[in-house]
Amino acid sequence: PARGRPGPATDVWGVGATLYHAIEGVAPFDGDHTSDVTAARWPQVEQEAPPFTVRIRPDVAAVVRSCLSPDPAARPDPQQLAESLADALTELPKGKLSFKVR
Repeated sequence: PARGRPGPATDVWGVGATLYHAIEGVAPFDGDHTSDVTAARWPQVEQEAPPFTVRIRPDVAAVVRSCLSPDPAARPDPQQLAESLADALTELPKGKLSFKVR
């Protein structure tokens, strides 16, 4: 995929930026919101994402950083991304969408 062209690599980058923001509490690149970066600067994002400052699983950090690679061809495809995060996701506590009122 060419730089700046929408496609699966663009979506994977967006997932990586969203995960980075959720983990760190700040966007991985300049801008107040990840959407500022994706909308205004997508073609110019050619740097590596900054390192994580919080402690997270090394495998999750590696996956998120691979999603943010400046080279679209170096990013995982959506299937690889899902498979890479599967182990970490199975270890999370199960959420509930509802609760019983007593």
